[in-house]
Amino acid sequence: MRPLSNYIYEPIPPLWFRFIMRPFSLIYELIVRIRNTLYDRQVLPTHRLDGVCISVGNLSVGGTGKSPFVIMLASRLLAKGYRPAILTRGYGGFASEPVSLVLLGGKLLSGSAAHIADEAMMQSQMLPLVPVIVGKDRVRGARNFLESQTYRPTHWILDDGFQHRRIERDVDIVLFDAESCEAGHSLLPVGPLREPTSSVRRADILCFTRAGGSYPTDQAQTLLRRFNASAPQILIRFHTQLTTSLSGESFSKDLEPVLLMCGIARPESLKQTLQDQGIKLGCTYFVADHGNFKKEIIRKKLQGCRAVVTSAKDYWRNPSIFEKLPLSVFIAGLDLKISESDEELLFEQVSHPKNFRIKAKFATT
Repeated sequence: MRPLSNYIYEPIPPLWFRFIMRPFSLIYELIVRIRNTLYDRQVLPTHRLDGVCISVGNLSVGGTGKSPFVIMLASRLLAKGYRPAILTRGYGGFASEPVSLVLLGGKLLSGSAAHIADEAMMQSQMLPLVPVIVGKDRVRGARNFLESQTYRPTHWILDDGFQHRRIERDVDIVLFDAESCEAGHSLLPVGPLREPTSSVRRADILCFTRAGGSYPTDQAQTLLRRFNASAPQILIRFHTQLTTSLSGESFSKDLEPVLLMCGIARPESLKQTLQDQGIKLGCTYFVADHGNFKKEIIRKKLQGCRAVVTSAKDYWRNPSIFEKLPLSVFIAGLDLKISESDEELLFEQVSHPKNFRIKAKFATT
């Protein structure tokens, strides 16, 4: 039987699903609007961190490319001489205590956990010089980090931070999937939105990921401008590159067909990307977002395949599973492509938000 959660990703869910879930969606929307109003009117308290605070988020559940965008943003800031740190909730992780964890280069600097969230581990492995602070309470996590570490960030990056309004931010970046722009869709649980499209009024930068061809549509861009005409709209193209983490082997046609294994929000998108690149798939093994693979199923799926392809998030969730496989394992990494003018605009704003529309004063140290 198909899980009910799958229907929220459809542009138009079945009528019976919308009929049953509509009352819950209205209640959820009311709660979200009340919460946002309380923050807008400063009834609910917010907290200020020393340095520039950049939120990277979206309106919807599921993948819009936040993690690769955060990695790109942190790496560029690092290259410009800044000291970024990432604050993330850490979906899918299991800390042994209700406190924050600090990762550096894939190693725990503080805290303990039975399982570290896949996206946090991926970010830490790919950004070995950038602290990744993981915890449900990001305010407490930042404070604990400053008390226990000598590293003083010039820039805090809130991963999936648009709805996390307890921390004040200087720049709000909101991502949309250009191919399936969720703007204008219904709120949970009828649709994929976590808050109304009108919430983009809070954004400073709007980014369309997976842009290209006829996407984003004029209709999607016009809809967002109706709610926020001042925020620039930046187009980001994704290019998938297959890299192996184990032997350094380059991918070739001799390694086809491949087994595609992934537990991401939109596995069909990765499948289509590989097929568009002419890669022959022998079999697929999809699990829920942040889900775990079963060894007995992997063994069955491997039959007739000559290599394995997985996402970076899936690989870092449990590298030992892939390291023990008898076939070469390739990671489908995302390379983000931005036009020179858009990149200049983006990094000028995140580096020096005082030159643009800001929400609070800040001081870099």
